[in-house]
Amino acid sequence: MARTKHWREYLLLLVNRGAIPASTFIALAFFQRAMSSSNFESFLLAWSLCQWILAFGFQWQKNAAVAFFHYKGYYRISVSTFFVSALIVTVIFVIFSRYTGSGLLYGGLAYTITAGALYFVSTNYRMRGSVAFYANVDTVFQVLRWGVAIVAVILVPLADAPFWGAALTLTVPLMIFLFTKGSGFPVGPGLTWKTYLGTGVWLAIFDFAGAGMMYVDRFYVKESDYILHSTVSNQIGSVLFGALIATAYPRISLAWRQGDDRWRREFRRLSRLIVPLIILTPVLCVTAGPVLLKILSPGSPVDLRVLFIGAIAQSLHHIIAFVSIVLILHGKNYISALIYLCTIGLYLPTLLLLDDHGWLFVSAMRCLFLIIAVILVGLATLSYSRKRRVDVATS
Repeated sequence: MARTKHWREYLLLLVNRGAIPASTFIALAFFQRAMSSSNFESFLLAWSLCQWILAFGFQWQKNAAVAFFHYKGYYRISVSTFFVSALIVTVIFVIFSRYTGSGLLYGGLAYTITAGALYFVSTNYRMRGSVAFYANVDTVFQVLRWGVAIVAVILVPLADAPFWGAALTLTVPLMIFLFTKGSGFPVGPGLTWKTYLGTGVWLAIFDFAGAGMMYVDRFYVKESDYILHSTVSNQIGSVLFGALIATAYPRISLAWRQGDDRWRREFRRLSRLIVPLIILTPVLCVTAGPVLLKILSPGSPVDLRVLFIGAIAQSLHHIIAFVSIVLILHGKNYISALIYLCTIGLYLPTLLLLDDHGWLFVSAMRCLFLIIAVILVGLATLSYSRKRRVDVATS
């Protein structure tokens, strides 16, 4: 019965992860035709910035919920930290928007804060065990946000318009998750600011580096064709593995509270999906990617090699995130954070070679560095997966 429930949740999350990029691509195809080329390019750059800031500004709080959700004082500390994060994100958005060349789009900032709040609130809801309800609600409104964004562009065909439409739409699921009760309650030991932020800093560093590996190349090229290639490979690449991550985090965290044998069994069971997913993901990308690119930009050439390597990079990134769950639960997530920080430190200099060697070389180097990171994080995870669990808040 439990296994059937888990598969149902995975399928619902798979639909969720598939519906989001599908609706995104439809919206992008419309935006390119409805906006001027300069407005569309500004939108793409601002959207890439939003995605990166969301990843390192708010994603870490989603991951922190894995370790701390059931501890007393979690809500008070995490909510306070969210508002501080929102303030910091605002400053970063203003600074980076000028650097990327997109211009300061207030709608983009509003979208980033709203989507970040939804990240935070929906994760807490999902950690209570209400995965199916979360998946259904999130799927509907993640698709609807682009529908409203399209209407906004029809009314005002400017780069800022889609962000305002999407931000207003996402406030609805935010309210639903905020005021709907789940089944879980804090039962663990007391949580301190020192413990929460001590773990959170490393989670933020991990997400900053991980998001950088996926998005930073766009800010060097600043061409719509390249950004569309990157977007397609990232979005398709995150469908199958994204559903696995969304299933794994709450399941392994809940099993962690029930003993060593339970969480290890859950981790091993979900790990079996990695091999088929890393095969299916690039296949899906090279088959569906060209179709999507022709819809998005009919006159632009399609480079299957870049799509394939981009899908591999996304798969490797998600594998690192998956195996890092064990390190998060053991309070050793600084290991994966430092490894990922070194990885992006090696990758950034290769971007300076874009003009001489092109997309393919830089994409291949990104995969090489990610493979090394997977091996190192995997070895660390293997070591700690054999150790007895210790509550992070009391260790």
